[in-house]
Parts: sequence; C-alpha cells; structure tokens
Amino acid sequence: MNSSFEELGLSKSVTDAMEALGWTEPTPIQREAVPAGLEGRDMYARAQTGTGKTGAYASVLLSRTKPGSRRPSALVMAPTRELASQVTEQVYRLSKYTGHRSAAIYGGASIDAQIRMLRRGADIVVGTPGRVRDMIDRGELDPSGVSELVLDEADRMLDMGFSEELDWILDRVPADRHTMLFSATASPGVRELAAGRMRDPVSISVSEGNGIPEGLSQYYISAPRGGKREILFALLEDMGHPKAIVFCGTKSMVDLLTEKLNGTCRVGSIHGDMPQARREKVMRSFRNGSFDLLVATDVAARGLDIDDVDCVVNYDMPPDPETYVHRIGRAARAGRAGTAVSLVTPNEVYRVENAEAASGSEIIRMPRPRAERPERKMKVVKEEPIVQHPEAKAAPAGPAAEASGMTVLEIGIGRAEGFGRSSVAEFVRANAGLGDGDVGRVGLGSSSSYVEVSIARAAEAVAAISRCRRGGRRVEVREAPRKPRYKDTDRGRAERGAA
Repeated sequence: MNSSFEELGLSKSVTDAMEALGWTEPTPIQREAVPAGLEGRDMYARAQTGTGKTGAYASVLLSRTKPGSRRPSALVMAPTRELASQVTEQVYRLSKYTGHRSAAIYGGASIDAQIRMLRRGADIVVGTPGRVRDMIDRGELDPSGVSELVLDEADRMLDMGFSEELDWILDRVPADRHTMLFSATASPGVRELAAGRMRDPVSISVSEGNGIPEGLSQYYISAPRGGKREILFALLEDMGHPKAIVFCGTKSMVDLLTEKLNGTCRVGSIHGDMPQARREKVMRSFRNGSFDLLVATDVAARGLDIDDVDCVVNYDMPPDPETYVHRIGRAARAGRAGTAVSLVTPNEVYRVENAEAASGSEIIRMPRPRAERPERKMKVVKEEPIVQHPEAKAAPAGPAAEASGMTVLEIGIGRAEGFGRSSVAEFVRANAGLGDGDVGRVGLGSSSSYVEVSIARAAEAVAAISRCRRGGRRVEVREAPRKPRYKDTDRGRAERGAA
C-alpha cells in the first residue's frame, strides 16, 4: 500500500505543495485514483465528499499537464458554483510550485470578468455545465486542447438536469482525452455516462467513511480574534489537560503561543523553521510523554503518528475541509475516544459549514469555557520546559486584533482569478509573512479585494505583496483611501463606503 504521496508517483512540485498544506498521507481514494490517473487510465470512481477526491484528481491534472498554454489543457465540471469555487481554490493551493493558472467560470458572477480571465490564459478551467457551454458557444473557451477532463459529482449534475449540457460539451472536447468521473452514487444515468463516454474505465470504490475516526467528537467555539488565547487556556483546564495538539496557521503564532504557555504547562512546539533533528527530538518527547501539549503548524506535524492523542485544537481554523480532516484525524486513533475543538472567529463560521458539508459530519457549537486569568486557572509547572528552540526565533507578531489597530489594503486579486475570501487572506499571510492575528476581514471583489491588516505590519505587507507576480503581471496593492464595508454585491464587486 502506498503510504506517502511521493510513492503515488506525483511530481515533486505537487508533493511539495501538499507538504506545505500539511497533508501527511494519502486518503483511500487518493491511493486508488492517483496511480490510475497518472497512468492515463479513464476512471469511474465512487467516493463521497470529504474523502479527498478533489485532491486526487487535482494532483493528477497538475502532474500530467504543463503550465503556460493559451488554451486550457484541463477542464473540470462541477454541479454548483460553490463546488466550482472550492475546487478552484484547492487547485490554486496545489499549484503553488507548478506555475499552473486556473480559472473558475460559473453563473451568478460577472461573465465579463470571467471572459477577461480566459483571454489572459488558463491551464485548468473549473466550471458549471451551463457556463462552460456558454463560454464555448461564445468562442471564449477553446475546448480543442483539453487532454484532461474531470466530471465531479456527476450524479448531482445529472440530477440537476445538466444531461443535455454535458452531452453538448463532451461532443466538443477531443475524443482521445483522459476522463476521470467521480460520483457518490452508481445511478443508472451515471453508469450510462461512463459506458458511453469513457474508454475501458477502471472502476474504483472506497467506503463511504469520511476519514473521520468513529470515536471522535467535533466541536467549535465562537471566539473573538483577540480572545482566542484565554479561551484556549480555559478549555485545556476544563478538559483536565489532555494530551493534545494545538494547530496554528503560521510559524509566528506557534512561537507566540508557546511562549505564553511556557510556565503554565509542559509544552513543546514544532514548525518549519526548526532543524529536522530538533523536530524529531520534539516528536520523540511528545510520543514518550515528556510533555502533553504540542503546538504545531501543519507542515511540521507531517508524519506524526501517535495513538494516544486525546484532543486536537484548531487554534486557527483551516480554510479547506481536507486539511481540517487531516488535522483532527490525529485524535481518537486505535479505537480510542477523542475530541476536536476549533476556535472560530465570527467571519470564519463558513469554514465550519464547509467542513460539515464536505465530511457529512456535524460540528457542534460549544459554549465558551470561562476564561479566567491563566495563572489562576492553570497548574504551574516549575520544571524547565522539556523542549526549547532558541535558535528558531519568530518574526514579530504585531499588535494583531488585540489592539484593534487595523487598516485596509486594496489588493489586485479577486473572484475573477478563482480567489475566495479564505484564499485572499491566505495569499496575504503567505506572501507578506503575517500571522493570523495580523489579518482581519476580507471584502471579496471581482478583480480586487479589500483586506484588513494590522497597522504595524501594513507597510511591510504592501512592500512584500507589490513584489508578487501572477500570470506575468505584478500584483497591485495600496492602502485603501476609505475603509470599505465588507459586503459583496451579486456581481462580485466589493461595495465601498465609509465605515
């Protein structure tokens, strides 16, 4: 059995992006579908949402196609704009080191902006059947170069009445294309579609499990951005200081949180700036019980395989459901019971909803634990912390939202390039080196978006982002002249007004 993404045969640029996302090991559907896809075999795969199917076919597309073409070489069709947007975001994240450009086209958004995006060139196009047909009919989408075709949630597309559009589109893509069909059910319509439109497809079926351990209970706590720390302290106290992993979105937040926890409990930390030898030492110490609380980033926790973890805390709720499933799967192993708790700011509740929809499981809202002063609430441990790493100093974290010192930047990226609110925030954090607390609300527009950043880091962020290039052009960024209201219009433009 292939136990790593490298063993599946994916290109290094793709596996490096997976490592950056914190993906530790392939899911069952990925173990089955990726090797067959890389061989160029047509496939008919039965898989529920939340099983990692998007990562499976997206990684195949990125490994089998070359970037830089003026016409798309891959076409992904999805039943809804929500799924199309989610798929595009994951393709964007997995293409971090490949150079591929992706575009999302669907109804309910500005068709003019989508046309401009296609004219600039896109290697991978993700869209709903109606909008894809419209773009081909207008001559804006050239299907003649499509060598890779994905039909995602094919059963839903047929149930929604897209049979005619699918037939029309399939008649216009090359007959010798490589086709991957994914469906949650084996309905007669799906079987007919596979038999009539695919060449000797390999059939793949995985269990309907969602990758979440059976004994795992999932909760989330509504937490103001500046109040997460006290809530975490109180939560760990209320739970009796379980053996736990706390996941943060950035290295700077790992260091900051570890510093605050030192002296109140025995804690270790790992992130990507630490030497590999020290990371391994931390892992051994955590495994043998030298300390019970590990603060980590996704990439640093790669390969962590410990059966007695009681609790996983998402200090920063991940933007994509698959990372969420990967994280929480580290608790409740080997038949044990476990708990996953996510600290979610009010503008991140949609991430909980996305995780529920993708995994088919319920994430229950939990009341905030009483957040008293941590020195009164938590047991003080007088011994020296087990693991220290003074050589791995973090960049200054900034005042973040705790001081409410935020300003607004206007950045030249938006929905027309396949960005969502979460990926805009991730773009800013990744390229400007900002921590979670340094980035606030996002107003998503078609070609530009508005992002709150801490005043202390604003100049640094502008300088860093202005050096970024996408599709051969420099990303424009400036401080917004007036703070916008964070409301998207039906046409995808962020409304502006005095706030």
